[in-house]
Amino acid sequence: MLKVSLVSILIVVSTVWWLEERPQLTATRLAVEEALINHGYLPPPEPEHPAYRFPSCDGIYGLIERSDSAGSYPKYEAIQGLIDAPVDYPRYEGVSGCIDRGDMNGGETYALTTPNQNQEAKKQNVTTFSIDVDTASYANIRRLIGVGKAVPPNAVRIEEMINYFRYNYAEPTEGRPLAIETNIGSCPWDEGKNLVHIGLQAKKVSPGKIPPLNLVLLVDVSGSMESADKLPLLRAALREFVGSLRKEDRLSLVTYAGSAGGGFLALLVMAFLVPRRTPVPLDDQGWPSTFIRALKNKSAIAYSLGYLVHTWEMFTLRSWVVTFLVFTAAQEGGPPNFLIPTVIAMLMELTGTASSVFGNEVAIRVGRRRWILMVMFASMAMGAIVGFSAGAGYGVAATICLIYNVLIYADSASLTAGAVGTAEPGRRGATLAVHGMLGYGGGFLGPLFLGVILDVLGGETVMNWGIAFAHVSVIMVIGPLAIKLLKPGELPGDKV
Repeated sequence: MLKVSLVSILIVVSTVWWLEERPQLTATRLAVEEALINHGYLPPPEPEHPAYRFPSCDGIYGLIERSDSAGSYPKYEAIQGLIDAPVDYPRYEGVSGCIDRGDMNGGETYALTTPNQNQEAKKQNVTTFSIDVDTASYANIRRLIGVGKAVPPNAVRIEEMINYFRYNYAEPTEGRPLAIETNIGSCPWDEGKNLVHIGLQAKKVSPGKIPPLNLVLLVDVSGSMESADKLPLLRAALREFVGSLRKEDRLSLVTYAGSAGGGFLALLVMAFLVPRRTPVPLDDQGWPSTFIRALKNKSAIAYSLGYLVHTWEMFTLRSWVVTFLVFTAAQEGGPPNFLIPTVIAMLMELTGTASSVFGNEVAIRVGRRRWILMVMFASMAMGAIVGFSAGAGYGVAATICLIYNVLIYADSASLTAGAVGTAEPGRRGATLAVHGMLGYGGGFLGPLFLGVILDVLGGETVMNWGIAFAHVSVIMVIGPLAIKLLKPGELPGDKV
């Protein structure tokens, strides 16, 4: 006898019997029986039998055609809009797809499934089938029954219930990717017809031989995702999933919705889901020894000093670019209608992020120290002329600002990665604290210095803007000197 026949009959009989013994789950039993009828595993009931009437479905949308070759199912013809099915059979009002009513199961919806039509082998002697395995329906039905909810008929997928179980097929041999098992037997519910069972087994891979995983999950954290079957379900799933990760695996969460919820979700993941690692024992802990040791790390400090001057020039340009471009446009009577100063500032933010990521990839391939020095010298040259471009016209000044911004950001990620990567194990937090203190200290001083210089020079002129921005190039000398004198180490994977 076919394996699939035995298993499917067992599942069907046991499920129906179990539900028959529980009167409180009448709705669930009817839903399962209806799904079995739809898939052809049970004969359809008499049209007037009250037990098989569906609840009225309002607002069903899509295009449905329910029929089989024998005509044993009611035919839903070219349903596109609003029709009424025959009164004798379940009445579907307002059909244009088929979803279950929201009040049946807490708002969960399921697409209507229809059985495949019978095909004559003489006319259709070639068939195809999918090798992927879906198993969600079994677990979903079990969940619904466990919480005492009715099972919507279209939530039942017979093939997924069969696929849920393991059948211990033999693994492929002789280097083959798949092992195939086939059986044929008579159909237990349709005399004169046969069932063909095809089982596929891929080669099982030991967990220790799986390459390191680098997983990126995109999560919607908007308000519409707060229902129990959305974000709360995701949190529960992540809790189970993260426990199976190895130390070499990486999991990243990217959230969207423009809300603070994304950061909060990431915080929850980091706090509760990321596997804990045993801290590296330190011979000297606490303040101030930890920070003193971080300050004595020449490699990390070199990158942090570079980050100081980097944020100095980055925040200087970011804080003053709109004012500078407004002054430049005023020399010509006003900026263009589209590329106004605020639009230029927005483009700078967008291109800056891409430049930072791209710059770190380049640093890995050409050498971190080499790349940082190249970027710093280029931005120093551009900083020396950006202020004077006000005399060349708005278009020229805006273009130079955009190019200057790309150069500034090009070593941003490279510097931060260098500081963290060269930190002592167990002191990366302290090292990053020093890195941020120096960096954002520069971010505070840079815009302040430019404003003071403008005031001292007597206000806004092309010459004064040129001198004010040029001071950044002078400050930038600190970065290359730190890199050359302290010779910070490269990171694993960087080209030396």
